[in-house]
Amino acid sequence: MLKFIIHLGLLTTLAFSLVACNKSNSLDPTDAASHVYKKVLENDDIRMLVATLPAGEKEPRPHAHPKHAIYVIVGGELTQYPVEGSPEKVTLKTGEAEFMDATTTPYYNENTGTTTIQWLVVEFKKEENQE
Repeated sequence: MLKFIIHLGLLTTLAFSLVACNKSNSLDPTDAASHVYKKVLENDDIRMLVATLPAGEKEPRPHAHPKHAIYVIVGGELTQYPVEGSPEKVTLKTGEAEFMDATTTPYYNENTGTTTIQWLVVEFKKEENQE
């Protein structure tokens, strides 16, 4: 009976470890940078996130998006670091809106400016929106 309890405990620990490991490798922005991306709405069609990145901070891990649109609430300067390729400096202007295709190379952002940047991300979920 004691061996059974020990094996059950080990299996439970392994299962929780695998779930935690899977989440830590996720390219979902809310997993990769949960302190930056906050979900404000989700339904069958879209997921809406608000991203807030203070000056001098960077996202801890790369992430990716399906087709999406952004709206810049508070602009600033950031650098995007793709996992493959060269970093790219980006200026986000307050009030700017842009539609973007699905991310093909995961990346993370660093706020290289002097102000907190905030933007809205609307990710499209339906397959007909992904073509």
